[in-house]
Amino acid sequence: MKRLLLAAVVSLCAVGLSACSQDQQGTPAQQMSSWVTGTAFAQTLGTLRADMAKSTLEVASSQSSAAVHTVCGVMLVDVESANSTLPTPDTQATNLLSQAYEKIGAAAHECYDSVGDASKKASFARDRAAGLALLSEGQLQVESVLGHAVKPTTNDTGTTGVT
Repeated sequence: MKRLLLAAVVSLCAVGLSACSQDQQGTPAQQMSSWVTGTAFAQTLGTLRADMAKSTLEVASSQSSAAVHTVCGVMLVDVESANSTLPTPDTQATNLLSQAYEKIGAAAHECYDSVGDASKKASFARDRAAGLALLSEGQLQVESVLGHAVKPTTNDTGTTGVT
């Protein structure tokens, strides 16, 4: 499973390189607007928050390593995809989001190994909370540059993240 996740991460990183070459003309707000639209940032926010909520429930209630591995593996792939959209046009937003994605990625790894391991569950909870806080700070910085809120969205099926 870990090799499959690594392959998915590598392919997502290659796809994400296009985000680095976005148009850097216009005001900071125009540049950020282009980045938010081009990277589907609102969808990313919704997906990551849904992934973390689902993984929290699964870790707390499941004794099935397969179920936990699936949910946590999806979260890892989603956070790596989000990370591949960096940098943003704003250094502070990039730094905050990069830190958020790093913490969420660490939480995904701990989540994956958490079945029957109380210390991994505790590490997962700490990194998840830190990742969510940093994600919110990054979102606020993006919104500050944009001059308006970014509302997390759902995907085409009307759900966010993992179902």
